[in-house]
Order: sequence, then structure tokens, then C-alpha cells
Amino acid sequence: MLTSDIRGRSWVWHLPSISIPTADLRDLARLLSGDTVSSSTSMEGAPLSQLELWQRLRSKYPSYFVTTTGDVKAWHEFQLAESELEENSLGSNFHKSRLSALLFNGNP
Repeated sequence: MLTSDIRGRSWVWHLPSISIPTADLRDLARLLSGDTVSSSTSMEGAPLSQLELWQRLRSKYPSYFVTTTGDVKAWHEFQLAESELEENSLGSNFHKSRLSALLFNGNP
């Protein structure tokens, strides 16, 4: 998958092949994007909130909701770079401290 942002930066994501029902795949896309336009419904027919979607999908597909230390490290590295580009010292300091904690004791 190829994504880009408003700054013109692009990323290529190598996604695993998964076999889940189309409705669940649509809900997963909705959850990941934060999109509330296409609605999922509960048994009563009311749209599910983002929290309800997350809880339902996490209970059905727990392996999709696992975060490794490497994932956390990569996220903090990305956010640190973004903070430095934006000259956001508060954000930079936060992500540096979290990375430091990861390096020294393996905890985020």
C-alpha cells in the first residue's frame, strides 16, 4: 500500500495477507483511519463507537493488536524526527526520554 501526507511525503507499507470477513476488514479500516462515515452497527442497529469497534475487533483478532518493543521504538523514532522538523522541543524531549528508557531497560 502506498500512502502520502499533505507535505508530499510518501510511504510504502508491506501488509500481510489476511483472511477475514469483508465486514470485519471494513471495520478494521474504519478503526485505523478514525473514519466515522461508514458505520458499523451493533445488534441494536446503532453505530458502534471507535472504542466499541476496537474492543470487538481486538476480541476477535487479538494478534492484530499486539505491539512489540520494536514497534514502540520505531514509532518514537518517527515522532522524534517529526518533532525536530517542527521545532517542537517538548515533543522532542518526550520522545528522546521514551527512547532512552527503551534502550536502558527495555520498557517504553
